[in-house]
Amino acid sequence: MDWKVEKLHTKTINAVPQVIVKVDWRIEKIDANEKYCKLNAKTTELEYNPDSPFIAYADLTEEQIITWVKNALGTDEVSFWENFISEQYERFINETLVESPQARGTWVHTNYAPEAEEETLPF
Repeated sequence: MDWKVEKLHTKTINAVPQVIVKVDWRIEKIDANEKYCKLNAKTTELEYNPDSPFIAYADLTEEQIITWVKNALGTDEVSFWENFISEQYERFINETLVESPQARGTWVHTNYAPEAEEETLPF
């Protein structure tokens, strides 16, 4: 199961530029035959803490951002989404008769109104 960053939303806060305030992320589960299930378009808001060490935008890694997202969500919600994807994957693989990998997949989509700048990913 892979967590992926789709987009980062930033603001200048207290004269600090490119503070990440929202992360658009997804989870994918892909097997060896490229049969997949993914969750799309979830957005998590992050809170800026001026007392924490600041990492420049260009120095961020996807792994660091996903850690922040998971911390913001909390253990229960992370477990919920990972279990959801696993259950959807198993259900979809077991119920789908089409053999084309492009025909396999499921997603959940949410809409939101952007309130911050969207940035090009630094990785």
